[in-house]
Amino acid sequence: MTTSTLGVVNPRYFLNRLALEHSTDCLSLEPEMIIQELFRKTSLPAMQEMFEEFCEAAVAPAYYWRGRNPEILLKFGEEMEKLIEASYLLFRERRSSASADLPVAVKQFFVQYPLADWKRILRDWTQAGLSVNSVAETGDPFEMIPFVTRMEELIKSLGEFAAK
Repeated sequence: MTTSTLGVVNPRYFLNRLALEHSTDCLSLEPEMIIQELFRKTSLPAMQEMFEEFCEAAVAPAYYWRGRNPEILLKFGEEMEKLIEASYLLFRERRSSASADLPVAVKQFFVQYPLADWKRILRDWTQAGLSVNSVAETGDPFEMIPFVTRMEELIKSLGEFAAK
């Protein structure tokens, strides 16, 4: 199932994670501050390691988090959702200008899929990580490699962007 046709819908509709936290018009938020806050709470190496564990949980053919609190995976999924939404705001703000300070990974991310698709894919991975099913069984297998690759690039790029 693709949500690409939903791309014409008001973008505020897909910025629900930021809306829940900030109680304001999401399009008025400063994405740089959101990104810096995310990386202030979790260092780039820690976020990269957690993303690797998140992916392992989602592709595991059985429940992966035995003996661990599933809230950790759920909260990490929410943090990734905020990162994607903040990246979208950054992309939206800077894509039309010849701004050199838009990380290439952000542009490539939203050229590959629109915001709605990234959020759906992230939801599929989060659900798979919390269940006994692999994302290969419940999601679209053709989205697996692009998801991991682009998310790794996005995390690294925005971690470096936040450190500037």
